[in-house]
Order: sequence, then C-alpha cells, then structure tokens
Amino acid sequence: PWPDAAALGAGWFQSQWFGSFNVTKRQWIYHNDLGWLYPSGDSPDSLWLWDHKQHWMWTNRQVYPQLFRHHDQTWLYYMVEVKDRRIFFNYSTNQLEFE
Repeated sequence: PWPDAAALGAGWFQSQWFGSFNVTKRQWIYHNDLGWLYPSGDSPDSLWLWDHKQHWMWTNRQVYPQLFRHHDQTWLYYMVEVKDRRIFFNYSTNQLEFE
C-alpha cells in the first residue's frame, strides 16, 4: 500500500501524506509518530491500522492525521507524543485522550 512512499534506506520510507515509517519483515510498521502499527489493505490512499491501545483505526490521504477508531465509532485527531505518551483529540467527547 505504499506506492507513493520514497525509500530512505534501512527499511525506512517517507509518504507524502502518512509521514515516515519503517517496514518490518512481519508486515508490522513502526510509524515515526504513532509507533507500532499493523497496516491492512492495499490502497495507496486508504489504510486500516491495528494499534495495541486504539485497536482498529482507519485513515486516508485526505483526512490524516485524523483517524477513525472502529470499536467506538469515534474520530480522533493525532496531536503529538509527549514523554512517550500519544495525545489524541476525541471529536465525540471534545476532550484530549492521553495514552
């Protein structure tokens, strides 16, 4: 699903819309901002991502860094990582979520 991603070397890629990530041999990726994710799908413009805390999330080229969290049907906006904690804005609750 990464045809637009430029190879940076040592398994790292840079996507114009998704940012930088490292692809492992077991199909997991390490995203520079979001951490360990399991991507699903084969579209270059749309991704399902499994995350150990958020579970399944969906995003695409038009909405990222917004992510749709499937289990509670909630839109999140990825803001930043501070001291190893990701921070999302939850549009349903209008509050920040800290991991």
